[in-house]
Amino acid sequence: MVALGSLGACGSDAVTAPDLDARLVSVTVGVLHTCGLSAANEAFCWGWGEHGQLGTGGTADSDVPLAVAGGHAFASISAGGGHTCGLTTDGALFCWGFNLSGQVGNGSTANVLEPTAVGAGLGLSSISAGGTSTCGLNGAGAAYCWGFNGSGQLGDGTTDDRSEPVLVVGGLAFATISAGNFHTCALTAVGDAYCWGDNENGQLGDSSRLSSATPVPVAGGLAFATIDAGLGHTCGVTLTDEAYCWGSGVFGQLGDGGTNSTTGPAPIMNNTDYVEVSAGGSYSCGVRGSGEAWCWGMNQLGQLGANAGVVCLDPNDPTGVTTFFCSPDPIRVTGGLTFQSISTSTQHTCGVTRSDGAYCWGLGSRGQLGHGRSGENLLSVEPVRVLGQP
Repeated sequence: MVALGSLGACGSDAVTAPDLDARLVSVTVGVLHTCGLSAANEAFCWGWGEHGQLGTGGTADSDVPLAVAGGHAFASISAGGGHTCGLTTDGALFCWGFNLSGQVGNGSTANVLEPTAVGAGLGLSSISAGGTSTCGLNGAGAAYCWGFNGSGQLGDGTTDDRSEPVLVVGGLAFATISAGNFHTCALTAVGDAYCWGDNENGQLGDSSRLSSATPVPVAGGLAFATIDAGLGHTCGVTLTDEAYCWGSGVFGQLGDGGTNSTTGPAPIMNNTDYVEVSAGGSYSCGVRGSGEAWCWGMNQLGQLGANAGVVCLDPNDPTGVTTFFCSPDPIRVTGGLTFQSISTSTQHTCGVTRSDGAYCWGLGSRGQLGHGRSGENLLSVEPVRVLGQP
């Protein structure tokens, strides 16, 4: 492995830390923004705010957590590409932010600067915000999706965008769902995995590269406990705590020691004892039963949480000149922290520790690390603590 070189840490100094009444107990990472929930069910967001994705009623960036407007008590929250959604403790769904393709789900395509009610009467009980789409499940396991549908990622059998929730076809009952950038995956109660949408890189896992606007079963007969759809790949953890990834592997994001893609689940190296894996843009991270966090794939901006990598050729450069840092093998996130959960995006990562609140690492250009600093070239190759937690 070689050092990452000149990863900088310059930017504007912090001002005032937010006043959180409890440590953050969950975090969710968007493209350039991050959100989290406190133990008191309060929602906070930080980072890029241009489209209203912070939910504060304005469009300013913030390098410290800001309270989401409306005073809602949220049970869960999910950050997408430029939008955010949350489910309240009394079962109401709210979304806000970038809405060009209808991903907020309120019947319009105008940006929304603070939480707006979505899906009234559907009884949605879980939510996942993807790149430009959103999906959720109701209590009976029926899946609904809305937003951009150019690759069939809404699962309604069409490629038409939807500005309000539409039912995923097939009559399947799901227990969990994950909206990626251009594809979606879900699990049944017994752990059967299904995916739909773009399949150019094999990310649907059905042993083909044919895209599908309806759910198709993931090959291999594995029973999964968790699944996460990323940009061009998917990862999951089986009921026996083994981690698998499939789809695009050109940046090492499958964690199998190479840079090849695969159309079906492939075990990551040392794939035992995982409790969750999060598939990001061109990298992945996971948490093991011990609380150790491990990441693999592209590390150009420190998103793996370690100042290490190997020199990889850019597969998009036919001249073979462009290189970047990556790690096809899982490497442990530095700092010795023990995590209970982790969330990846395209260029930064955040996780919640077992005892000390939320930490983030990677690109911090718009304040998405939440540690009170921002700047075009600001990076952190190791976890930094999000401000304002007791």
